[in-house]
Amino acid sequence: MKRGLKTKLRRKEKGSFFSKALDHLKLYRRYFFLLPYVLKRHDKIIITVLLWLVLISTMGLGLRFYFNHSHVVPRVGGSYSEGVVGSPKYINPLLCQTNDADRDLCALVFAGLTKYNHSREIQGELAKNWKVDKEKRVYTFLLKDNLFWHDGKPLTAEDIVFTVKLIQHPDYPGTLKASWNNVEVGKVNKKTVRFRLKDPYSDFLSNTTLGILPKHIWEKIEPKKMLTAEYNLNPVGAGQYYFEELQAKEDEGMEIVRLKRFDQYRGKTVWLEDLTLKFYPTLEKLKLALSKKEIEGTFNLKGEEGRQLVQEANFREYYFGTPQYLAVFFNQQKSDILENSSVRKALNYGVNRKRIIETVFLNEAHLIQSPILAHLPGFKKSFANDVYNVKKAEKTLDQAGWVIDKKTKLRKKNRRELHFTLATSDQEEFVQIAEMLRKDWEKIGIKVKLRIYTMGTLQQEQIRPREYQALLFGENLGPDSDLYPFWHSTQINDPGLNLALFSNKEVDSILEFTRQTVSTKQQARGYQDLFGIFKREIPAVFLVNPTKNYLINSKVKGVETGMIATPSDRFLGIGDWYVKGAREWGR
Repeated sequence: MKRGLKTKLRRKEKGSFFSKALDHLKLYRRYFFLLPYVLKRHDKIIITVLLWLVLISTMGLGLRFYFNHSHVVPRVGGSYSEGVVGSPKYINPLLCQTNDADRDLCALVFAGLTKYNHSREIQGELAKNWKVDKEKRVYTFLLKDNLFWHDGKPLTAEDIVFTVKLIQHPDYPGTLKASWNNVEVGKVNKKTVRFRLKDPYSDFLSNTTLGILPKHIWEKIEPKKMLTAEYNLNPVGAGQYYFEELQAKEDEGMEIVRLKRFDQYRGKTVWLEDLTLKFYPTLEKLKLALSKKEIEGTFNLKGEEGRQLVQEANFREYYFGTPQYLAVFFNQQKSDILENSSVRKALNYGVNRKRIIETVFLNEAHLIQSPILAHLPGFKKSFANDVYNVKKAEKTLDQAGWVIDKKTKLRKKNRRELHFTLATSDQEEFVQIAEMLRKDWEKIGIKVKLRIYTMGTLQQEQIRPREYQALLFGENLGPDSDLYPFWHSTQINDPGLNLALFSNKEVDSILEFTRQTVSTKQQARGYQDLFGIFKREIPAVFLVNPTKNYLINSKVKGVETGMIATPSDRFLGIGDWYVKGAREWGR
């Protein structure tokens, strides 16, 4: 065979280079097909394996090149269902503030002039842009083109003016009046609205995230009859999703609200086509629905159930920060013992916060020493140092003249026992924390009597009249994280939220300044000064800043985490969520 091949090659002496090369290839191809008849069996196996390896490697390199030079682009379509504990009553942005179920739906159905993104930055929603005068007292908003309500009617500046004036009406039954008391609103033209503030307020833009109501529907309803209006459960908004139906399943004790993507929404494109919220009367029924895969997500389900879903049921777990904190507020007007700064310092040293975080919050919380939380300007890591020190607590009390009685193991001074009462809610986590605090303080010789109330009774009989000596409670700083309502001396009495009845002129001036300035650097200096005052005065024992978890089926992509002021803020980035997608070339 070799001799025949050489003979034929010699005959190809004439002709061009390319014709000779072509003739050579034809000749080699002819003899290539004879290889199976010449090679031995083990040679055939080796060559076959090598060929397969080359083929697989080539395919792998091709796929790698494809994935490295392409990206997934979301497509409109798909559905998502979520379970919520509670029941919708007022799907109305002017009435939903006290019910998380209502707030969830309002966040999806209604639109405001502005909205927060998942990074808690203000961006336009109905507003195309806005201008602020030099004095920070006049805000002028220009609306986007072609704005429509879900019923097809055009949305104009008149709707914004109507909504704000409805809040300011004497018969308005909601809780938003204080936010709009000193604001004048007026229509400049069909697409422009202007707000005039009595005093500069650096966080006014957060007010403009308020969902807007359609004037053509609500002008027919008297403000005093708002609570009974049928549109509270059949809402018409201008948000990302329109209300399709509310279905009550009385035999199962649940309600289902179905929402559809609004094609004429003028904000960022929304990808999910169908959104269903299923409302359950109890957490146990929601957990059962999760186990049966009847829902694809839920918010703030902690503990073993959440971990099992992540491990076994194709769920992903996301974590959100919050502008919330739990603290023990001291009412020094009701307890002269708590007026003593040494006692307050000892109580602060005597709390094992890490144990509270591990036991009650399952490590889903941050230790704090003040209301200056990590997302505020000027925060330092040292603001969250653990000061738990039993020996330091005991030494502080000893130096203040509070000595241990050998019989009772409690501290006394001039025959007076060191004790006070601690009021809190009957909610499980509050009771658990209160009991841990009682034991911690008993170790340093302080007797604490717990008083547990239902939330309604606690609010009406203890908090509003300020009847407690010490109060274990939580505060939510809200979307703008304004400390003024919680710590300014003008907020000591109800309906103010200064639960420690803390009055300090330096604190007042700092809070007034940080509320008005738009300079982040100046706010940072103010908050750092506030931390020093809180550390010195101890008006409360600050415990933890909780985080929230969100369990979502892994089929849902594009979920981003960030800071949320309310549970409904988990939907701030829902426009980026998607189920359907396709790959496109390019990065």
